[in-house]
Formats: sequence, structure tokens, C-alpha cells
Amino acid sequence: MGGMSRWLDVEEGTNDVRLDTIPSNIGIADLNNDNEFKLLVGDMGNSEEPKLKIFEGAMLISDINLPDVPLSVVSFYASETQPKPPPLVAVAFNSRIDIYRNFKVFYRFQLPSIKIEESEIEIWKQLKDPTNYNDTSVTRLCEELESLSNDLCYQSKTFLLMTIEEKLSFLETAELPNEIPTEFVCLTTLKMSALDKMAVSCLVVGTEDGDIIVLDPHTFTQLLKANLNTVKSQPYQIVATGLYNTEYRITIATR
Repeated sequence: MGGMSRWLDVEEGTNDVRLDTIPSNIGIADLNNDNEFKLLVGDMGNSEEPKLKIFEGAMLISDINLPDVPLSVVSFYASETQPKPPPLVAVAFNSRIDIYRNFKVFYRFQLPSIKIEESEIEIWKQLKDPTNYNDTSVTRLCEELESLSNDLCYQSKTFLLMTIEEKLSFLETAELPNEIPTEFVCLTTLKMSALDKMAVSCLVVGTEDGDIIVLDPHTFTQLLKANLNTVKSQPYQIVATGLYNTEYRITIATR
């Protein structure tokens, strides 16, 4: 006698539903506040454009085109008004987070860029000086660049890997490096003042540079920013428990 499967087939017998996703792109939300939870999936697209797909039971009921490959999807309440408005859905991309309300973009939070150290900029100014377009000067300035204690920007790291001929060719068209864009890594939510299902929550963001950022649920500005550089680690997964306004704990798995 065959056993019953624990898995539910979505649209069995059709080829309409194809999902290319990761665990952080899957969540559930009571989108209509009717105790009927919907499945949210950030579909990375594979051969199609990325989409946020919403399932009710086993049925795909809606999808939203996304501007980039999604990296994380969470839902949360941001309003204390009554009757309670539907939850917001946050979709994280490489360097920004889009907040959706009623399936439309409500707010976009751009992760803050990192300023490049002045010592690194000064070396690039010397590299861009035509009088230094020779093997000896470029080699010397590269050694100075490598000796800097700060984490170099992408342009500097790439430049150091080039051969001397490639470096001289690159300097003819290269510009001074700009601010370094911050890259998103992980996302979760933290209740503000109450543990109720519909209580207001704030977003907790982890970045590639080791920053943990807590965002205000009303203005989406920084409430708190901490850095993990003391342990030279980058966050990989993050879990928040407790209440932000009383006592809370943020647990971070690093790599």
C-alpha cells in the first residue's frame, strides 16, 4: 500500500509554473488580513525576467515583475492604525530594498555607499598623472597601494591583478574611483513593541561589509547601525528575537 506524499504539487500536469529560487526568497504573508496566508516566492528568473510570485494554496494567483534578481523576501507590518492595513513586502536586491504595498512599489531604500579612503584616492591621482605612465612609477605606486591597511575598492583590487602592460593601457582611460556601493547579504524582521501577529516590525539588514542596519518601519531611515569588523567576518544569515523598544537579540551566522 503506497504512502501518502507530504509534498503538494503546484499546478500538477502543466508546465505553467517554473521556479528558480533560494530559501531566503521564500516567505508567507496574510496579505488580506483574513487569516489566509499566501506563499511569496522571489523567482530569480532562470530563462525569464525575475518576478515576485504569490500562491494561494497550490494556485499561482499573481506575479510582479522585478527590476533585478531578488536575494531575499520578507513581509512585515509598518502601521499602527486600525483597521490594520495589509502587510508590506520587502524584496532585497544587490544594493537596495524595494518595499511593496498592494503589489506596487511603495518605497525604495538604497544601501549607503562606503567612502574610499583618502590615501587610496591620493595614489590614484598619482597613477593618473601622465608623468607616471612608466613601468617604474606604476610598479612603485602599486606597491604603495598594496601596503594600505584599509580594504581596497574593486577598481584597485582589479588593477593590482593586471600585468604592467595592461595597467598602462588601463590608466589611459581610467577615472578616479568613486564611492563603493554596499552589497546586500541577508534580511529579517524585528518586532518593535509587541509580539502580536500584526505588530509593527522593523527591517534588519546585513551587508557584505559586515554592517547590521536596523530600519525605522515608518520612515525607512537608520535606527541603528553596528559593524562586525572586529571579528573580520561577513554576515551570511541573521535572526532577530525580542522587541526593539525593550530588549532584543540579533544572532548572526558569518562566513
